[in-house]
Amino acid sequence: MIAGQVTANRQALIPLEVYGPSGQKEDVSAIVDTGFTEALTLSSTTIGNLALTYQYDTVMVLGDGNSVQMSAYKGTVIWDGQPQTVLVYESDATLVGMSLLYGFKLKQ
Repeated sequence: MIAGQVTANRQALIPLEVYGPSGQKEDVSAIVDTGFTEALTLSSTTIGNLALTYQYDTVMVLGDGNSVQMSAYKGTVIWDGQPQTVLVYESDATLVGMSLLYGFKLKQ
């Protein structure tokens, strides 16, 4: 189980451990975003600190319909106690999306 909290701004936050290819670790607080279909976004600073491996650039469509180019990196996140290799997209916000949430329950 991953325990989180809902902030006064009504954002659901969960703590995550994210690892780079050489074992570098960052503890982050991620916003649960059910509108984000991929796994995880991290800031460029966190991606740099972890020395994540660049994979490719892609265009994504945001909830408001705008398209943006995003860079994808390979990273490892501890999810429900287990390491999961995921694509991490570079963004200003740290988000957990539906690719990680799929098959799990969100509850109070």
